[in-house]
Amino acid sequence: MVTTNAQVGEVKAVYNLDGSESKNPISFNGQSVDRVSKAKWDGAKLVITTTTNFNGNAAESTQTWSLDATGNLIVESTSNFTGTPTTTKSTYKKG
Repeated sequence: MVTTNAQVGEVKAVYNLDGSESKNPISFNGQSVDRVSKAKWDGAKLVITTTTNFNGNAAESTQTWSLDATGNLIVESTSNFTGTPTTTKSTYKKG
């Protein structure tokens, strides 16, 4: 299970690592937001693609998780939630 903190509060998600769909809905302002994710391995990287549907508007995001040479977790995220693709890169240091 992956737990993150977002503008809507704590968000928990469980991903199936075999490429099959996992459903991780969240609540936002009293409404349920459907999120469907697929996780697959691309060599040593884990790629998670999530489709979010809110009031009939679908958006897609992709996270790529990998380890650098020192064992730090690198998470690169791309999304089109605002209509314009945005990409962020985060490093989580070991220790």
